[in-house]
Amino acid sequence: MQEQLVDQNLAALTTLFHTLVEFAVRYGFQFLGALVVLLVGLKVASWCGERSTRLAEAKGVDVTLGRFSAIWYVSPSSAP
Repeated sequence: MQEQLVDQNLAALTTLFHTLVEFAVRYGFQFLGALVVLLVGLKVASWCGERSTRLAEAKGVDVTLGRFSAIWYVSPSSAP
């Protein structure tokens, strides 16, 4: 009786392990690709923000307005 219960638990754990491995194989590369795209996008947005802030400072624009324009330039949907 005890041995049969152990075998059932082992079978359930084996099935769970195979399901998790299948899930990782199927969606792992998609997740890594999305993570790479996110990191590249954040880096590009940071670079654009710094660049537009430096441009505004070079043109003599107020610092607050320069940073506001940097936010607007990088992400128009987040600007007020």
